[in-house]
Amino acid sequence: MGTQGRKFREMLHLIVDSLHAHELLARHLQACGEQHRGYGVRAEHYAPVGAALLWALQQALNERYTPDVAQAWAALYHLIASAMQGAPVPMPGIHTHEVRLR
Repeated sequence: MGTQGRKFREMLHLIVDSLHAHELLARHLQACGEQHRGYGVRAEHYAPVGAALLWALQQALNERYTPDVAQAWAALYHLIASAMQGAPVPMPGIHTHEVRLR
């Protein structure tokens, strides 16, 4: 995965760090979505990426991958994928203080 894997990790880190900066997060996700549309990414590509991310997190976190952590990451990925496809970023539904995302 090389460069793409590094870029993906950097973007996830930026997103998690920006959860409390709604406008900054929205700008990053919208710009990333525009870039990906230019690469030919379509709506149907997001679900397999989300499934792979959740699987990788489950493998990496083992017993720390609790139902709450799974739900938080699934909600975050849904937000990411939706925003990258042009939807508004609905931040009030994400409560990072309840579940450690990393």
